[in-house]
Amino acid sequence: MTPELAVKTINHIQKVFYVVGALNVFFATLILVTSDFNVYAGSLIISILIGLAIVFMGWALNKPYRYKIPKAAFILSALLLVVNIINLSIVGLIFPVALWIIGKQSQRAITVLENLKK
Repeated sequence: MTPELAVKTINHIQKVFYVVGALNVFFATLILVTSDFNVYAGSLIISILIGLAIVFMGWALNKPYRYKIPKAAFILSALLLVVNIINLSIVGLIFPVALWIIGKQSQRAITVLENLKK
């Protein structure tokens, strides 16, 4: 991966983190607010917090500690997978898988950019 491609990849991944995180927050909040009594309220609140963490990861990709983002993406994807299984959300299983793949791609791009500094 060239440095130019790494920068483009980071910029793209940053946008994806923003969109995925915002969608996760939006839909979890929508379900939580529109239901009278939801037995999944706790997992929806966790889902909202995970969405906010994903948005934060997008912001953090331009910070010096960005090398921690791939690990955070893996942990959040696992948590989001568990939450979606608890909620019996088959469609929601797309988000954790996508987050894991994006985390792997960001790891490659971050490695290239970090090696340039040395």
